Amino acid sequence: MCYFSSISLDIASSRIGQPPFTHNNLSLIHQEALVDLKKNENIVIKPADKGGSIVILNKDDYICKALEQLNNKTYYTELLHNSTQGINTSITSYLEYIR
Repeated sequence: MCYFSSISLDIASSRIGQPPFTHNNLSLIHQEALVDLKKNENIVIKPADKGGSIVILNKDDYICKALEQLNNKTYYTELLHNSTQGINTSITSYLEYIR
């Protein structure tokens, strides 16, 4: 066992039963503001597509935009029935076959 692995194992075993190391990079005021924002049912908080930021959106606008995208027949087709079980069975059978 290499030195790094040995040290990592020692540290991990010494912390059994203890909470994981955490460090919040937000100030207490910002943490409280985030808790308040999470309670607001009129907004949606999502991670941004790029940059590791968060985005706060009006909930009605968010739902309207999502439905607009889902109703775009160029990219989406409405299914007449739920085919999830059949797809799951096919994938499981294939995985069993290649095993």
